[in-house]
Amino acid sequence: MKDRRFDSRLTRSVAIDLRWLDTGGSPHAIRVQLSDISPTGAALRSSSPIPVDSLVSFRYENQTLSGKVRHCGRLPDGFLLGLEFDADCQWTAAK
Repeated sequence: MKDRRFDSRLTRSVAIDLRWLDTGGSPHAIRVQLSDISPTGAALRSSSPIPVDSLVSFRYENQTLSGKVRHCGRLPDGFLLGLEFDADCQWTAAK
């Protein structure tokens, strides 16, 4: 599969609290592992699947980031989530 990323990602290994609305609008929350991040998206490891197109948000480095789940793939020990941040929400590295 072709990598469609526009920005290089920085590897991280940080536990974060992810909140999301499913496609029916119901709120959910789960503790996940941030695997990597870029200005326009992130990869998360989760113990549970989160449906594609779910709206998500989390806090990282004093920033609130929001976006949409673009893919959710099975791993031997859980799930890998690919997030795309909202157009008006870009992550910037803490200095």
